[in-house]
Amino acid sequence: MVMAGFVERGWEWVASDVVWREASRIPDQERCGRMMGFRIHVRHHVLVQPPILDRTDEIEPLGPGGMDALHVACAEFGGADVFLTTDDGLLKGFAANQGRPGLAAANPLAWLEKEGASERGDR
Repeated sequence: MVMAGFVERGWEWVASDVVWREASRIPDQERCGRMMGFRIHVRHHVLVQPPILDRTDEIEPLGPGGMDALHVACAEFGGADVFLTTDDGLLKGFAANQGRPGLAAANPLAWLEKEGASERGDR
């Protein structure tokens, strides 16, 4: 549903090497294939480079650890407006740090509902 929004509404999807590494490890082959099929809709691909790793080290003390911090750093470097995640712990970490890291975070379905209301003028 959220992924379809990128196609249907022309949203720009920022992805990274990290996203595809994790997607390739999805044990359900159908789900993995579906996720990998969305690669053609990525508008900006972030390659993990030393400045991103440095930013990852700065983000980790704020709460997101390891791969989560790397995902966030890639999103920042890619110029993302919002970091979409279903990880409730990561969302709580964003809320607790009041805007740090330097982008908003949201649950994909909640964000999709908000965007739909915004497009309709419901706000």
